[in-house]
Amino acid sequence: MLQLDKRLDDWTAVRRDFPCTDARVFLNTGTLGPVATPVMDRYLAAMRQWNAAGPGASDVYVGWRNRVETARAKLAAALGCRAESLSFFANVTDAINVALVGLRLPAGARIITTDEEHGALVGPLTQLALSGARIDVVPFGAGGPDLVARLADAMDQAPTTLLALSHMSCETGAVFDARALADEAHRRGVLVMLDGAQAAGQMPMALDAWGVDLYPFNGHKWMGAPTGSAGLYIAPAAAERVALTYVGDGVGWSTGYPAAWTETRPTDGRRFEYGTRNWPCWVAWGDVVDYRAALPGDPHERQRQLAHTLRQALAAMPGVVVRSPDPVGGIVTIEVDGFSGEALYQALLARGVVGRRVRRPHLDGIRLSVAYFNNLEDLESAQAALAQLQALR
Repeated sequence: MLQLDKRLDDWTAVRRDFPCTDARVFLNTGTLGPVATPVMDRYLAAMRQWNAAGPGASDVYVGWRNRVETARAKLAAALGCRAESLSFFANVTDAINVALVGLRLPAGARIITTDEEHGALVGPLTQLALSGARIDVVPFGAGGPDLVARLADAMDQAPTTLLALSHMSCETGAVFDARALADEAHRRGVLVMLDGAQAAGQMPMALDAWGVDLYPFNGHKWMGAPTGSAGLYIAPAAAERVALTYVGDGVGWSTGYPAAWTETRPTDGRRFEYGTRNWPCWVAWGDVVDYRAALPGDPHERQRQLAHTLRQALAAMPGVVVRSPDPVGGIVTIEVDGFSGEALYQALLARGVVGRRVRRPHLDGIRLSVAYFNNLEDLESAQAALAQLQALR
């Protein structure tokens, strides 16, 4: 029987807010997280209200847009930054593209990344490489001080413009000290962009204090916001480094057209928000901040303890290799003798356990994402399913 601090296991009422836990063992929040029923109900009610009032009516559309600013302020407080440093996007891929293209890196610029990046970063970096950028790759490994040291050594090998990498590995949950890396990079005149898609919602955030220049992040994974919730943090010192690239009619925009080709835009994060937007979605993100603040305990610590408990249990199973370091968040990645990652994923799915396949040259297994709404029974079910699979080999 798995054991957990009882103070962190009295979350039964919270679990009922996540119906995805009713029929299956859902361990895939790292791909796309569910929205708590109270938040979803409020969001759907807002969408119905928006639709019934005629969303194209300027008073309705602008009214919802103004509510977004309240949500932005709540989110900024949760992330440890100023509201004016945040821009809203539909996904972290958009945010990364806006940041990388907006930097307008010179031809031949050197960028350093790692070997465990998501396609949201790999895709834009590939385009930069095809346009002449030099991109070097270092192993992410177990993260921590060793990764910071590897990156510092790599920066010393040749002039470098940018570090662009995940703050928390999407494959293993390994993480490192963002402040330590920012200090090493800035000492060498190098910009830092950390992909926070996995970190946001898995660990306490302190964006201003970390000193990073750019931090794209997701709301619809570990934070539990509706699909279509993502953001980009740009530090005040780096704000002028990111040029506008994708533009259109947006908040606070005015133009001299047709008399003159002039325009005025906001100087804060809203300058990157253009075109028609689903404002109720981002208003709901503010509701998520309120929901998490009302939980019976610290969601980060609950996830960490649950993941630690699962890691210890799986590490004790013959033929199971745990590839995640002791968790900071909720990710536990394993390999199992005799199973490819795809075979393992399919076999567990057939037994009601939802995870995500992980495949890299150095890793072929499955990622189990343990969220605060999971419980010990979920962990025991995953362990039992693995034991059953091994018995069939």
